[in-house]
Amino acid sequence: AYRSFRRLLFARSLNTVGSSVQIVAAGWLVYHLSGSALNVGLLGVVALASSLLGSPLGGVLTDRFAVRRMAVALLLLQVIPAAVMAILAFSGSLTVPLIFLLVFCGSLPSSLSNPMVQVFLPRVVPSEMGRKLFSDLSAGSHFAQFGGVLLGGVVTDRLGVGYAFAFNGFTFAVFALAIARAKLVQEQSLATAPGENFTIRDGVRKGWPLRLVRTVFIACLAFYAIIYPIALLLPAIAAQHGSSATLVGILAAAFAGGSIIGNPPLRRYVIDGRSAERAISGGLVLGSLTAVAMGLTNTLATTIVLLVVLGVAAEMLYLACINALQLYLPQQIQGRLVGLFFTTVRPGAGVGAFAVGYLFDLLGIGTSMVLVGLVTLPLGLWLFARQRGPDLDQIKTG
Repeated sequence: AYRSFRRLLFARSLNTVGSSVQIVAAGWLVYHLSGSALNVGLLGVVALASSLLGSPLGGVLTDRFAVRRMAVALLLLQVIPAAVMAILAFSGSLTVPLIFLLVFCGSLPSSLSNPMVQVFLPRVVPSEMGRKLFSDLSAGSHFAQFGGVLLGGVVTDRLGVGYAFAFNGFTFAVFALAIARAKLVQEQSLATAPGENFTIRDGVRKGWPLRLVRTVFIACLAFYAIIYPIALLLPAIAAQHGSSATLVGILAAAFAGGSIIGNPPLRRYVIDGRSAERAISGGLVLGSLTAVAMGLTNTLATTIVLLVVLGVAAEMLYLACINALQLYLPQQIQGRLVGLFFTTVRPGAGVGAFAVGYLFDLLGIGTSMVLVGLVTLPLGLWLFARQRGPDLDQIKTG
């Protein structure tokens, strides 16, 4: 049953492997060519800042139109920049500015397609399977990320960055094919009724009164703009213990491994609005404390362990937020709020990587991580303490 979902899960996981391989390869190459954590952070800005434009527009298009053809076309567009990067890498003419340019060219269609894919995937199973589906997708993504970053380090060291970029382009084509051939169970819900107001402002107006929605955006902006950049600056952290791309992959795999560890208990715990809110605020508190601890240690083994814990915190926020936005909101505004979520998360992480990378160069890595943890910890404690009143189900039905 639901063969389309299994195919989509495989294709999306393969695409996550490819993207993780490219992230390791591109980050290592930028640091290798420039020697600057600031440039690695700038790569994050370039990769994620396009979400400021793409994700809101993608969310509006998702709510207004059937998205299959648009998602397929946008995924196929992402093959082109990866292929060009591979060709330039093989010829030895890939420079830091060209990496920035081509990463941006790939990230723009990615930001447009992300809300479409997020809303499309649940339509291949009955609505009552939604919560399990999101947990399975998240677990599959993190397993793929875990394998992908390890593979990325090995491929970069043993074969070269060109093969990493080429493989990433191939995985986008596979994902596009899987979406094109998927059989939908909830076809009609992909388009909303005529006369509906499709503006971002209208989606925010309908969703913002819900306390959980506010918690989602406040906590995620703090986490992804201030704490999550640590995971984007792993080449700089790895340089304290060695210079190989394999070590970067090992550190990234530790972070992804934490997300895998955190997924099973979360899928049992997050069953309603109130439990989702606790997971979100708890993830921010855990991530803040972990950042402080990472700043106070300088051993490789402890860094790896703490990256696992940081991955658990990231999974607490991400999975609880996705469940909240796509299981507890009216379908007419899901696309816009999911688009706005990625608009908050992705550019926030990119700008944060640039800022934290600057701090790494200015103050040192240890001092910077202690600072970012202390900045976000009070906000996490405040969000956790304010959890009183009706949960999201009661607000929706009351």
